[in-house]
Amino acid sequence: MTGSGTLADPYIIWDVNDLQAMENDLTAYYELGQDIDASATVGWNAGLGFLTLGGWAGIPFTGQLDGKWHKVTGLYFNVLGFPRYAGLFYEISAGSTVQNLSLEDVNIAGSSNSCGAFGKKNDGTLEKCYATGEIVADTAECGGLIQENSGIIRKCYSEVNVDNYAGGVHGHGGDAGGLVCDNSGDIIDCYARGSVRAYGYAGGLVNMSSGTISKCYSTGAVFGDDGAGGLVESGNTTTNSFWDTETSGQAASDGGTGKTTAEMKTAPTFISAGWSFGTIWGMTSACNDGYACLLDVTPSCAYTLWKGNIVIDQLIYQHAERMRR
Repeated sequence: MTGSGTLADPYIIWDVNDLQAMENDLTAYYELGQDIDASATVGWNAGLGFLTLGGWAGIPFTGQLDGKWHKVTGLYFNVLGFPRYAGLFYEISAGSTVQNLSLEDVNIAGSSNSCGAFGKKNDGTLEKCYATGEIVADTAECGGLIQENSGIIRKCYSEVNVDNYAGGVHGHGGDAGGLVCDNSGDIIDCYARGSVRAYGYAGGLVNMSSGTISKCYSTGAVFGDDGAGGLVESGNTTTNSFWDTETSGQAASDGGTGKTTAEMKTAPTFISAGWSFGTIWGMTSACNDGYACLLDVTPSCAYTLWKGNIVIDQLIYQHAERMRR
């Protein structure tokens, strides 16, 4: 790892060993220098895989991490039978930011304690980050991106399939959310597209929310043995947000507006709710199966211009608008 860990000269992470070495200083400034192949972690630590940063000692990350739009691929966590957290961080502290980072093909097997691709809890800011992969757990709570949020999550998404159904006692624990399980903070301009299954309660985007959710959506199949919501299972703190009633298998949610798949793939559904297309959001048939995507975050996301319900060429539209004026 190069650098000195300051704002002016951050540590540069070049490989998965450098990523694990962040454990040695959870107060420093870090940047990724390139994409990182973390597939070797499947054989680390006698099968435990990557050790959650700060998780084995319960120490929050109080530094800063900028992924510089690079991705970490193949992180593996296996804490089955251990009272440990699974995910990149134990906790992102208030005042800390993790941004511009992708965790692709995350593989988490968790038990006892909480799990999420980016970790247990965000008290700070998660921005322009995403995760893809699988979580199979027997835990109290799991979220696709992160288990709990009391800070800010902005312009992030999860395509992690969350299965928190193995074992457990009926009515106790086993809750799950496609993006976050428990939210008491702010979730803005985000989406979840993974499936969610829980022994307890489940939500396509969030299981339980006492915070705010604005301009978000979910599409994944949702099942909860004790209860399920297409977007949110409990906590109607949601504005201008939607879920796909067909792909989720859920006709109800404690927040948000249910739409058909066709409506979810039509930009005016979102534009009429004040979503910023062309600056934050995009939509094109070549990305995200035609659902809305996040510009500068979702790979291959682009903006196909709409006029009413008709897709038209952007240059023709711009010329027509100039003529109209």
